[in-house]
Amino acid sequence: GGWISNAIGRKLSMQLIAVGYVAFSVLCAVAPEYWSLLAARFGLGITIGISLIVVPVFIAESSPSRVRGGLTVAYQVTTVAGIIAGYLVAWGLASTESWRAILGLAAVPAALVFFLLLRVVETPHWYLMKGRTGAARASLERVDPGHDPQPRIARIEALGYARFAALGAPPLRSVRSLGGGAGNPAWTAIRGRLLGVPMLAAASGEAAAGAALLAAGLP
Repeated sequence: GGWISNAIGRKLSMQLIAVGYVAFSVLCAVAPEYWSLLAARFGLGITIGISLIVVPVFIAESSPSRVRGGLTVAYQVTTVAGIIAGYLVAWGLASTESWRAILGLAAVPAALVFFLLLRVVETPHWYLMKGRTGAARASLERVDPGHDPQPRIARIEALGYARFAALGAPPLRSVRSLGGGAGNPAWTAIRGRLLGVPMLAAASGEAAAGAALLAAGLP
């Protein structure tokens, strides 16, 4: 996901992610048989994985330093809230046994997010990485009005991006891949608990509700 957002920008990457959410959710809802459903769920899982990389980068690069930490925490909180809301909706619809409706409803918030992203500006870091200093200045003036953008532009340029290219080297790529899964215990714990709930429900005899919740929670 990182190389994609570096190539086409954070904003466009997030818009494509939202489109992917909508498309794969609809494909899940209309899947005619098992393998097409599996392929749609796999595509949705890839989309979710990319979003976990791109969105935090966008927040960190676009927000002023005085609110950056709070916005990053807010992203984590809203992610968990969204997962819980999805399970509550699936639980409410479980009695209908309409798994297609449960999977397809995920397209609604994704479509709303897509239209909200149309008003988002690209991050100044990406503009500077592409050598577009004027666009970076305009981006900073929009997200942080009333502050001179030049000092922050100077800090970003002083930091540079060349040293991050080394992260793509084979030795560090393996370490980075391992760290990607092990370095986010909160997300792992959340997913483990939420995926465990429908499994326990199914094992205890609530087969219909458990199956519906499990289908809604798989990536």
